[in-house]
Amino acid sequence: MGLGLPVVSSPVGDAGRVVVNGVTGFHAHDAKQWQEALFALACCPELRRSMGHAGRQRAEYDYSYQAWAPKIASTLRRLLAART
Repeated sequence: MGLGLPVVSSPVGDAGRVVVNGVTGFHAHDAKQWQEALFALACCPELRRSMGHAGRQRAEYDYSYQAWAPKIASTLRRLLAART
């Protein structure tokens, strides 16, 4: 997703939360769903573009350094303040 590409993943662990089914990529529960998802992406350039774009936006908004650095800095400041 960070590369702006759509994804197909098994919805296990974090992948089930990170990948938004039908928006940033597809969840595939079995071999048939994997085939269907890959076929849909192979046949539709616009679907690849839109899912890739949505995935890149999600990666930047939720998982980038720019998204996490202020939260980490705030937490560290609170912990240091609590020590004094």
